[in-house]
Amino acid sequence: MKLLIEGRPRVVAFDGEWQYGAGTRKNALPGFAVVHQPGELVEILRARLSLSFRVLYQPKFYPEQHLDEVCRLLVAVGNCTLAVDEAADYTKPAWMPEMFSYLARCGRHPRVSLCWTSQRPSDVATRLRSCSRNMSVFRLAETSDLAWLRRRGLSEEQMRQISTLRPRHFFTQDGEGRWFLAST
Repeated sequence: MKLLIEGRPRVVAFDGEWQYGAGTRKNALPGFAVVHQPGELVEILRARLSLSFRVLYQPKFYPEQHLDEVCRLLVAVGNCTLAVDEAADYTKPAWMPEMFSYLARCGRHPRVSLCWTSQRPSDVATRLRSCSRNMSVFRLAETSDLAWLRRRGLSEEQMRQISTLRPRHFFTQDGEGRWFLAST
């Protein structure tokens, strides 16, 4: 997630699993204000309407409802990025929250970019996957995820490599849609 949002000046990272922030076993997102409720996010967005903001939104309960509300707020603000960690936790292959779905289809109108991560891409809503322009795939080993990935055009050699990729190595696509191995 950190790499996806690096350098973006106006971003809200949605983390329903509480994997980011401070603490010994957390992934740090330095410079991010941490909020847990829509009202807290509204305060930051109002104060920084024409300025940059970096917010980590971590709902305490009902993450799907919070995600929908965050999407609503960002549509109103515009010109920003919503980064959703573990998107499969808030969608099903044939369903996603209403405003999240709207952003996937029409986020370009209010200028809201969307980026997401998932350890189980085959469980992510088809609408979200089909609207995604760029894809990076780290190590996968689960049969249904590999089958899903095979249909995305990786070569047989790349498919053999995907389950044994080293940390920080991944397959991604160039501007022509060709897959290649990269690292961070």
